[in-house]
Amino acid sequence: MVLLSPEQLVSPSFNTLLAKREFTSRLCALGVDEIHLVNDWGDPDFREAFRRIGHVLVCLPPKTTFIGVTATLLAGIDTSQLLATQGLPQGSCFFQRRSNIRHDIRTIFRTLRHGLGGWEFPDLFWVARGRRKTVIYCETISLGFWLCIYLLGIAPQKHIRIYNSMSFPTYNQSTRGLFEVDPDIDTVIATDSLVVGFNFSNVADVSQTMGPGCGTI
Repeated sequence: MVLLSPEQLVSPSFNTLLAKREFTSRLCALGVDEIHLVNDWGDPDFREAFRRIGHVLVCLPPKTTFIGVTATLLAGIDTSQLLATQGLPQGSCFFQRRSNIRHDIRTIFRTLRHGLGGWEFPDLFWVARGRRKTVIYCETISLGFWLCIYLLGIAPQKHIRIYNSMSFPTYNQSTRGLFEVDPDIDTVIATDSLVVGFNFSNVADVSQTMGPGCGTI
């Protein structure tokens, strides 16, 4: 098994390896985890390598099986866009769909009664009232920073960590670890950099403050 990032997969050095029959003769499958990110992240201005994964298929032996795994790819336009991007004709793939319904999760929609452009966020006051393990997603880094200042101002006893791409990787890594094992770390304010691979087992509430409404799970 060879584990690669999309950038490594489409790199000239790996392409050189694909030209060696000793290597390709032993290939049995190309697997892509979180394949919905081809649509979400494959922008030329972000990580274009995601959209070029399908180019590698042309270089693989015909017997190679292509496997894509996702829990969030929607049927219809999203699936058609993914197939087109990867050069896979309609009807050439077998889809095995299983339900990802979680009966232990409850979705609550809270309508924002105040804007998100100020210094105060009374719609999220409920976060300060308890010590439940909570993750709050913010659309921007600056919004997360101001929200953190607000919550600490009204609940100085809270232990809050900020998670975003501006933080050092070591700090983000420690945040993930502390949230799991430290009962005092009760809130993480994050951008969507924490979306992929988010598998905290002890989270109680997740709030999304990215749109006209505030959703809490």
